[in-house]
Amino acid sequence: MSTCPSKLGIHPPSTQHHVDIAIQDTHSTLPPTRLSFPFPSLKIGRMRSDNDQPIKTSQDVSLVTDSRFPEISLYNNIIDRCGDEDFLRDRYKTLSGWARTCTALRQRSIENLYRRVRFRKPEQLDLFVRTLKDNPELGTLVRDLHVTPANAHKHGSFDFAHPIVVKHCTNVRNLQIRQFDWGVQPDAYCQTAIASLKTITSLEVANTVFPSSRDLVQLVEALPALRELSCGLIRFEMREDSTPLYTSEPEGDAEACTHLRSVILWSLDNFPPMLTSLRGRAVTHLQLHQPDDSWPWEDVCLSIAGYQQLECLSLALVVGLGGRDGKLLTDPNSGHVFVEARNRFLDVLLHIRSAVMTTITLRLAPFLVPLADGSWQFTYRSTRMEAIRLMFGSATQELLTTWPLETLKVLYIHIQESPSDIHIQEYPSTDDTVAGWWRQTISDQLGHVPCAITVYVDQYSETRLRGNYRYDKVWLEEDSESS
Repeated sequence: MSTCPSKLGIHPPSTQHHVDIAIQDTHSTLPPTRLSFPFPSLKIGRMRSDNDQPIKTSQDVSLVTDSRFPEISLYNNIIDRCGDEDFLRDRYKTLSGWARTCTALRQRSIENLYRRVRFRKPEQLDLFVRTLKDNPELGTLVRDLHVTPANAHKHGSFDFAHPIVVKHCTNVRNLQIRQFDWGVQPDAYCQTAIASLKTITSLEVANTVFPSSRDLVQLVEALPALRELSCGLIRFEMREDSTPLYTSEPEGDAEACTHLRSVILWSLDNFPPMLTSLRGRAVTHLQLHQPDDSWPWEDVCLSIAGYQQLECLSLALVVGLGGRDGKLLTDPNSGHVFVEARNRFLDVLLHIRSAVMTTITLRLAPFLVPLADGSWQFTYRSTRMEAIRLMFGSATQELLTTWPLETLKVLYIHIQESPSDIHIQEYPSTDDTVAGWWRQTISDQLGHVPCAITVYVDQYSETRLRGNYRYDKVWLEEDSESS
């Protein structure tokens, strides 16, 4: 699948995690993500804490009598880090090598080998089932199940909720489904198989095709212990109307998703059905990263209004990204590029109905525009002061000082900066940092608001080469006009 950098800003999520996944993603038929900030992650990974004690063995004092060698706990820590390796083949070879080195390292290496199990082909799943039949104790080591077919969206059925897997993998907590075609799964697979995965607490679904949004909702609702959900790059083969689907009461079992607390939706098609189906639940953390324009923005905001127990809300927008065609807002009649970002932010604030909100996070990312020399420029196409004036004017202040946001504690703002565009001496602040200037200037613009303001600035190094991407003019000069 060839993609235009102007619509990406970054590589698709699978490229950032597993190389062997990225190779197969070239067969994907899904549209590219339009984010220019890193995609969100549930940080599925190592379950042990750094305070865990190393495995007790008879050789726990030292590997050899030579005092120049470190204690075995150091080797255990190294093995754990090898278990966190994202490159599947490297992880397998390294841990297999550790297991053969000496008996004192074998158990720790086996733990890390089976901690993350990933299926690329149905035959691998069959082999894993046979392994569990012969060595059922290995199932208790599994914490993460990853289902990532080698032939993206062109594969057979994966029975990853096989009865043997469910029976012996009693400690599995995380389930990842990527580049998957859910339509090949048997009918009622959620009710007959997924529902038996009673220990899954986090689910990530990415680059996946579902017959309809109902199938995705059924997958989520089938996991009884689910606490964290992340969805992105989802496509539905059947398009439903926004009005009749999940507009009144959540459909299905009233006890479903009762433990769900965190929902992350990024570059997601058909936002409102997913949002509305989960409203009324006990969700406390909601993240929306570049909501898809296939649905009216008003529908997204109306869905947000149903989350009445929200404590933290995060909204990430690519400034200047146009409608569903992903084109830049270059029409002079479309107004300033920050006007649309401001309107979306205000609409979200206006529809919040939770009286227990503590933090709101606003992420504003620049867009990519092509240059004559073939390179790509990250740019907000605005001056800093104009962006601050538009985003944090009187309308924003009014919403932040009235119910239900009058109890808000912190407003987090994430922006990006050029390597050397901003000079501290020209923009003095109380703490003499770039982030300090942003915080003080935004605070001055907003006036008195009850919440604290914290600004995070990503500032790129001039000395680091980044291919054909340029960061030297993320912001326009104050005497320049936005194009």
